[in-house]
Amino acid sequence: MARSEPGLLISDSRHAHHLEIGINESVSVDSSNHRAFVAAQHRIMEIDLNCLQVASQASFDKPITALSAIQAGVPLTVGTSSGLRLYDPRDCPRMPQSIVERLDGGSGELDTRRMLNLTCRNWDSQAPLSILHLPRLGLPHLVTNDIFAAGRFPSILHCDRRKLPEIMESMYSGADIKSIAALPCRFPTVEHSRRRMGQQSVSRAAEIKESCPGQMLIAGGSYSSKGSLEMYGLDLAARPTIANPGFVNRQNAASATILSVINHGTKIAFSDGAGFVRWFERDGSTEIRRVRIGHCSPGDVDSLFSSSRMASEDLALKILSTGAGDRHDSGDIVFWTGERLGMIGFTPRALFHARDFEAQSLQVSAEEERRQKYASEMRRAVGQEADAMRFLNHFQL
Repeated sequence: MARSEPGLLISDSRHAHHLEIGINESVSVDSSNHRAFVAAQHRIMEIDLNCLQVASQASFDKPITALSAIQAGVPLTVGTSSGLRLYDPRDCPRMPQSIVERLDGGSGELDTRRMLNLTCRNWDSQAPLSILHLPRLGLPHLVTNDIFAAGRFPSILHCDRRKLPEIMESMYSGADIKSIAALPCRFPTVEHSRRRMGQQSVSRAAEIKESCPGQMLIAGGSYSSKGSLEMYGLDLAARPTIANPGFVNRQNAASATILSVINHGTKIAFSDGAGFVRWFERDGSTEIRRVRIGHCSPGDVDSLFSSSRMASEDLALKILSTGAGDRHDSGDIVFWTGERLGMIGFTPRALFHARDFEAQSLQVSAEEERRQKYASEMRRAVGQEADAMRFLNHFQL
């Protein structure tokens, strides 16, 4: 594992007191060109992954709160408390780093550089926390001109890249949205109850799929301190519009805030503030699996209470699928806790261990390994006992 020099990402102390808290989507990776874009405070830096050096950088007038994913042929969308920006990294060497050029400020002619760095309208310091470039239906590696943003405001906003700063439409949610994603299917809300009760036939599902093409917008966040999982159908008849009403699960999605949500094959996967990664069916109500983030060994044997045993206080702030193309369900899930990277695998044996990424001189001693093993076994024993008590209390025994 390669490491950069200390302080590579934070070298400007002038904005240190403006460091934003709760920013989870601050890194965007371009694997094909071996580049990564990292947002740190007021700056966005292009990192050359071959040498782990800053290739270019640009400064903004407000702290950066969200970055979109990188797609070929379209600029990166950057979210700040002053709105959205279209950021083209090819223009970085010509951009002054001491000031920020704005479409609605200054004088002179609007050249290509200023058009690619225009600003969306001021959102009164209610910054976006998640930005989605809507994929093309059937071509997930390409995107449309539609941009969806959600965060520290009560609505999900829909913008057109070609018409910024205009907001095309908004969908009121009322929840504190942390993450949004898209699913390549759309079912009318009126059919939701029939699907849940198993009353919808396969032929009817196929008929709806053919007659109602579109996608589904998934939003995860919190409402009244509980997890909120929301789904909105996108009608692609003319241009993507949010089909009202959507389906909202604020009852049994999660007991804590949903932090990150993704499309994992035919399932919806998300992480929550209780330390779990959960998988739901596309109905948004049926939970099929959960895994607690923590330190576990490959030899752990699942039991009736193993899914909820206390292993760690880590939270998965951001999750990503390692699958590519049309086989997202074949990939593992990578998660980031703010201090550690981990992977949830679906193989009998672990693909790697934490010690594989540690330098030989930093490996713990045999005594430390025994101490950690003993502490892990004690946590597991205490967690299993607590789970057993909760299980018995459920039946009032």
